[in-house]
Amino acid sequence: MAVWSARKNGSRPRSPRLEAKAAALLADAEATDTVEDQAFGPDGKDTDLPAELDRREKRLARLQAARAQIEAEAADKARSHAEDIERRRQQRKGTADEQAVTDAGEKAAAKARPKPKAQANFTDADSRIMKNSDGAYIQAYNAQAVVDEAHQVITAADVTTNASDALNYTTMLEQSAANTGTHPKQALVDAGYCSETNLEAARDRQLSCGTDRFMATGRLAHDEQVPPAPRGRIPKDATLKERMARKLRTRPGRAAYSRRKAIVEPVFGQIMTCQNGRQLLLRGEDGARSEWRLLAACHNLRKIFRHAGTAGIAALAC
Repeated sequence: MAVWSARKNGSRPRSPRLEAKAAALLADAEATDTVEDQAFGPDGKDTDLPAELDRREKRLARLQAARAQIEAEAADKARSHAEDIERRRQQRKGTADEQAVTDAGEKAAAKARPKPKAQANFTDADSRIMKNSDGAYIQAYNAQAVVDEAHQVITAADVTTNASDALNYTTMLEQSAANTGTHPKQALVDAGYCSETNLEAARDRQLSCGTDRFMATGRLAHDEQVPPAPRGRIPKDATLKERMARKLRTRPGRAAYSRRKAIVEPVFGQIMTCQNGRQLLLRGEDGARSEWRLLAACHNLRKIFRHAGTAGIAALAC
């Protein structure tokens, strides 16, 4: 029998029986590796790991990817903000230096750090936390739609990851014009789209495309009535927002904007109730956009059938 004793160099006495057993185990392991390499390839790492360790490695990789995503979003946001500030500074001075704008953005991006409560979603990384109509914060997309007045047909539909509607004003009108081949005579939009940039774009669009705009500049309480417009001329130094607010308080402005709730709001309600469109089933921004546009197309088919009937649809097909 071998006697085990501690030695300063850490060596242990040899046993022929143990050596033979170890050699047999190594040979068995080598044979197993050879079989698995033939079945899964020499780099089949996932199949070599125990299930628990495999899950932990994948989990760590997902956490690292989420952290990288949060850091990239913080850098992009800081870059965009810094570039906007630099452009405005140059506009005030009457200069234009794109390299300075780029440098300012890169400097801000390098110093950017995510907020302590920043989050990333593992189920759908493209979606964002948004506040819904009930005041609750949910993981969601921002669904957009342009609707015509006569038949409630959707002329443009899109999905964005921006919680604010203001960034979608121009793009949605352009999409509607591309889909229909004509620019609308009027555009009725709520206060979520109101911004200095959109007011300027609306003014320019009226001059170039003839689209009159009625854009709410603030939200009214439930059952609150729009006060009448003040008498007298509009002050020369009135801002675009003040001019728009005054326009909506005129009799034609109130009459035009009051139709908005009867045009677009029922469409969203019909999609949610009749087509179960309150929640999207596909993940990713592209998938969500495709599903929303499919819902819009189905809604339009229902409207066309209601107004044209079977004979009208057959005539359109011909």
